[in-house]
Amino acid sequence: MKSPKLPLNDGERTTRDKRFEQHDFRLPLAPVRVLVACGWVCHTDAGDSRLRVEVLTRSHQLARVTAPDGRAAIVKQPIHGQAYSRGLARELYVYRLAKWVSALEEVLPSALCLDEQRGLLAVESLAVGRNWPDETDLIPITSAGVALQLGRAMAQWHRETKAIPMAPSLAAGILHLPASLDTALNGRSASAQAFMQMIASDHELAEALHEGASIYRNACLIHGDIRPDNWLVCRRTTQSTLKVIDWEMSGRGDPAWDVGSACAECILQVIRSGVVLSRDDGGWPGVVQTTLREFLESYVNTGGALTDAREEWDRVVLYAGSRLLHVACEWAEYQANIDDGLVNEIAGQARRLLRTRRTAATSLASWANL
Repeated sequence: MKSPKLPLNDGERTTRDKRFEQHDFRLPLAPVRVLVACGWVCHTDAGDSRLRVEVLTRSHQLARVTAPDGRAAIVKQPIHGQAYSRGLARELYVYRLAKWVSALEEVLPSALCLDEQRGLLAVESLAVGRNWPDETDLIPITSAGVALQLGRAMAQWHRETKAIPMAPSLAAGILHLPASLDTALNGRSASAQAFMQMIASDHELAEALHEGASIYRNACLIHGDIRPDNWLVCRRTTQSTLKVIDWEMSGRGDPAWDVGSACAECILQVIRSGVVLSRDDGGWPGVVQTTLREFLESYVNTGGALTDAREEWDRVVLYAGSRLLHVACEWAEYQANIDDGLVNEIAGQARRLLRTRRTAATSLASWANL
């Protein structure tokens, strides 16, 4: 499920940044028309009965078009008349960067059409499921090779984008929740409102988020929304290759947010699977440590944007806890209620992580071989 719109620090957004987010909200183009225009399919294919179009509308119009020969493409564009804070401008910018940033070229699906004026993106589809979206395409971070490839790819795009100007990422809105509660509550479900009010009134959690906002540093391109929905494994060769998608929340931000989000995802995957988590002396649940070690070693060995300073890894733990609270807000928003305990389980893991920050940070640095 997609990230909800959490409050931003509007005081840090420049006029240029706000212009960057504006889009020309015209009627969406027919997906097949887009693909004919860019030469992906011909007019004959467009009239073929075997051509298939599946449309999924969330915050954008998403369509997967399967050509008669079995090739598939994704067409993504804004929905007419709705001005979303998460437009496609940032994602389109990332695809433009890929033309000269090799780390992005390697990790992105091939672009078929980029149209900044319309906010339209068409890319190759790497999904394998017959119906789309399909659970077959959700590969958890605990799957063989995923943590290693994600750590390597993330380190490369962090390192290679340090000097490139870009608008700030929208990712870390949860850090401003205590100071912008009224904004955060607007339009939420009753269960989400109650949960977010709990976070803002909880001194321990609110102080952690305040601290996270105060030390957040804009250093390089971050993805901002690391989760299984946003990566795919390309299986076209004997060696599976990880591709990272959905860069709507991307922009200049703190690399510790991406790294912390990946660490949080290790915990979330276990919660999704129904396993009861317990914390050991390392500050992290024992069941996630193998995956964490694989991811962190890969990130550090590839030369990511974090140093070996203890403060860096303390910040990663802080943002891992913050990311858990972000996802808990999502689950509270999209579930009819939170009585099944999963939202509170995520929040409880966030609290335990934040309470053991020093120990948990030391463990991360150790597993990264620092």
